[in-house]
Amino acid sequence: MWDWKKRKTLETGAGTFRVKTVRADRFDPADLKDGKARFDAALLPCPLRIGSWRNGDVILSFDGKRKNLKKLFCDRHISGQARAETPVLRDETGEALYVPGLRTGARYKITEKTDVIAEISFHFHLKKPK
Repeated sequence: MWDWKKRKTLETGAGTFRVKTVRADRFDPADLKDGKARFDAALLPCPLRIGSWRNGDVILSFDGKRKNLKKLFCDRHISGQARAETPVLRDETGEALYVPGLRTGARYKITEKTDVIAEISFHFHLKKPK
């Protein structure tokens, strides 16, 4: 469990989650291609859960459809070991919200009514060669 409102970073076995809040009027839409997940901070529940992906996991896309994580991993040719090591950020119901390097879900999305944005990034730990 991650209380992102109190703890701005969370270490996992695979890397580090970081959250930063930004006023919506200071947000630059050009930043959307940087791989960070962005949510309406007023809507984003606390605490969040972090775990590995599970068979049957889906994520809500911005076109309103639910996308199967297994298919997204396969489409990107991500190996089984890499899938197992990739964390999934979830809300309290277990719905996938953010899979670093793969997809940000549309639940709790930013709208014209958003005042504060929760910007979540993930930095993978570098592995030492064997």
